Amino acid sequence: MDSNLIPEIRKELVTLRRQYFQLIDPAQLRWPNDEHLKTPEVQSWIFNNLFDSNKISYAPPQLYQLKVLKFLVSELERLTEDPEQDVRHPFS
Repeated sequence: MDSNLIPEIRKELVTLRRQYFQLIDPAQLRWPNDEHLKTPEVQSWIFNNLFDSNKISYAPPQLYQLKVLKFLVSELERLTEDPEQDVRHPFS
């Protein structure tokens, strides 16, 4: 999945992951720009590299994970202009 990302986006995500594991305040994390954050590829990468407990050996404390996830969800809600249009159904 990482290979599908252009180098600029991959660099943004690696920075985000490093900050996340340093327990930087969620509001201070360097998130990918809005256009990148809206893409399914970037959202999948974030899940796989920050929240997937099957792939992460030493996850941050659950309370921190929850704070980051809440912040991420609020950002995604802010970016959602038309929920029907922004959601991509795999069977459409």
